[in-house]
Amino acid sequence: MRRLCQHAIMAETGTDDTGGRFTPLTQFDHLPDTHMLTPAEVAAAYRVHAKTPATWNRYRGLPATTTPGGRRLYSLGDLRRWEAEQQRLADERGA
Repeated sequence: MRRLCQHAIMAETGTDDTGGRFTPLTQFDHLPDTHMLTPAEVAAAYRVHAKTPATWNRYRGLPATTTPGGRRLYSLGDLRRWEAEQQRLADERGA
C-alpha cells in the first residue's frame, strides 16, 4: 500500500480528516472556466508533487492541452469537471 501525505489523501479522496469536502479549486472561483493553469499551479492547489498532474493526465483522465512546445496546460473548467467526476467515483466506491 502506498504511503501518502494527508494532503495527497485529501486530493485523492475528496475529504479531509474531519469528513468534510476538500475543494482545492475554490481559490480560483473568481476566474472563468477558460482560464488555463500550469502544472505547478494545479499541483499547488492540490498540494501534490509538481509531476502529479501529468500522472493524473496519463492515468486518471485529467484533460490537458499540449502547447506546440510540448507544455501541458489545464483548463479550469476541465479541472472542475474532472474533480466532480473523481468525487462521484469516490462516492460510488464508498457507497
